This record gives sequence, structure tokens and C-alpha cells, in this order.
Amino acid sequence: MAIARETGTFGAPEVMGTVETLRDWRSLAACANDAGTLLASWPSVLDRQQIWLPVGVTGGVEDLMGTERSAEARGAVHERDDQLLVSQSARWRGARRNLTSVTISTLATTIIDVVRSSLPEDQVGLLRPVLDPIATVARVAAAPAGFRDPDPSSWPAPFVAFAAACMRTLAELQSSRRGTGVVPFLDTDELYEAWLAIAVRRVLDARFGPWSASASGALASWESDDATIELWIKPGIARGGTDIAGSRLHALVAEALAPDLLLTVTRGEVAAFAVIDAKSWASMLPEQALEQSAKYLYGIRRSDDPTLVPAVAGVDLVTCAVAPRIGASDLSRVRVVSATPTSGLDGLDDRIGEITDQLIASLVEREHTASEF
Repeated sequence: MAIARETGTFGAPEVMGTVETLRDWRSLAACANDAGTLLASWPSVLDRQQIWLPVGVTGGVEDLMGTERSAEARGAVHERDDQLLVSQSARWRGARRNLTSVTISTLATTIIDVVRSSLPEDQVGLLRPVLDPIATVARVAAAPAGFRDPDPSSWPAPFVAFAAACMRTLAELQSSRRGTGVVPFLDTDELYEAWLAIAVRRVLDARFGPWSASASGALASWESDDATIELWIKPGIARGGTDIAGSRLHALVAEALAPDLLLTVTRGEVAAFAVIDAKSWASMLPEQALEQSAKYLYGIRRSDDPTLVPAVAGVDLVTCAVAPRIGASDLSRVRVVSATPTSGLDGLDDRIGEITDQLIASLVEREHTASEF
């Protein structure tokens, strides 16, 4: 809905400055989540001390095997009316003690140190909500001097999960030591996708007039020559089927497919579809473009004609990389456009216009073909 709002700065982004490289902190956030899970269910052990208590007196944890093995020697077995009665039973009692681990404590401390060394001191506070649970794990897991961890194969599951998260985080932070500064949890892919949605809507506004809200759930809608043009953002196409623009689409290659943008044109009861997918990649090869397009071209089917391949008229990939050359793009139905908020906008505008014209023309041609029969 933030994209759909006409007011506010989200719909009209402005360049505030540049930075060499943005560090990705998502692995750190995942590690902090695992730290919270570990703290909520910390593995513990019961300090066991064996005691004997009269039968019927509560306390401790019953040790049936210990009672059976030692009760007679302790004089706790008596015979009455040809029956053996036990007057005392063995119990285990003790307080639960949190398990400690040199490895877990060291991994958590190392992550804190790496993050601190990656940031100016005045920016560490920005990540404090994420660092706090990891620092708590380091403190709780701290072991006495000379303590040795058991073999990792015997570690409890929460220790294993947290150690794996730490290793992933350390690998990603160490391998991306470039640039300075911190932008916590910034997902540049989502920003690029949001910009593309705004850019496509702007092109359609210029051609068909101001967009209107759609009751179908689309981001925006336009009317032109008995046709309804709709722009959908991340529509979820499920394996069991999803109704979009009056048609039921099915995903075959996954439980659900969600292209970044789906452009639909509807005339009467007939609809045509085109996928527009954002790829904020640094480089793109022709085979990568074909691979990214195939899941939509051959993974989306219409329920009224499941053999129809492709169900979408084509797939356009919009990328900030140099667009690779796709041979016979008309046959493959794959196009790649290179565009960013500051370059390639004319080419993107022209291509969106071409897609819309092709969808409208395909519906008109389908109506003419149907009328001949």
C-alpha cells in the first residue's frame, strides 16, 4: 500500500547521497533470532544426588532400577502375607544447571567483536537490539577455566543451530569487509522492485491517464478501448490455482510463484498476461536470463487449457546490469532491459509501451479469429 499512496516521499524517491558498499546485516539478524531461541530454551542438566525416601513420601525422581537393585541390601524389603513390600525407594534429586560451552561462548563473542570492528563506534548502537541477545548467549554459555567441550556430535540441538548461524554470519561479515558505515536490514532488491513498480505505473499513467484503485487486488488499474489494464505487484500464483484478471492460473514448478510485476489486459472474458521481473544484479549472462524467465514461461498454466505453453505472453527482466543479448527474443518471448532510477528510463518507457500494445493486439486478434469460426 505504501507504493500505491500518491502522497508522501515513498512514491517520489530522492537521491540523498552515495556509499561505496552497503553491508548486508540479514545474516546477523538471523543469528540474533537463533540466539533468542536458544535463550528461551537453554539446554540444562539435572545435578543428580541419590537419596532414599519412604514409599508414599514425594520428592525427587524415582529410580526404579536402583530400588530393585539395592532395596533388599538396605533392609527396605519386608514380607507380609506372602507378599514382598518395599518400604523405601531410591530417588534422584538436584537442581537444574544450564549447560556451558566454550565454543558457543567464543563464537558469540567473536561475532560481537567483528561487528564492532566493522563500524564506527557511534554506529554500534544502531545494531544494539540485534547484538544484545548474542552478547547474552556469550555470557550464559561462558564456562569455568579449564572446561572442555564434549564432542559436537553430543551437543543439544539448540547449541548446534546457534553454532551454525554463527558460522554463516562470520563467513558473510568477513567476506564482505568493504566500504564503511551501516544501513541496518536494508534490502536493496526490494527497493529496486518498488522503484520498478512506480516506474511502470508512471508510464501507464502517461499513456492512459491517472490510475485508479482496483477492487480485484491489483496495484493500479486503467481503462482503454473496452480493455482493462491492471498492474499486479507480487501476485501469488499457487499450485492449486489463483484467480487473476478473470482467469485461473496455476504454478507447476513450485508451490507458489510470485513475479515482481504482472501486467494484465482484459477484454470481455479474455485476458492476456506479461511478467515484468526486477533483477538488481551486477552482471547477467544470456543463460541466466533464460533460466530466470523459464519458471514463469513454462511454470504458469491456465486451468481452462493446461497444455497452453506459455500462458504468459512474455517475460521482461529489468536489471541494473548490462543487458545480455538474447537471440530470437520474439521466439523465446524473453527480453532484458537495463534501467535504473538514473539511467535507461527511455528504453524502459518504450518497452512498457510495447508490452501493453502487444497484449491489447493479441486480444483483438483472438476476437477476430473467434468471430471467423
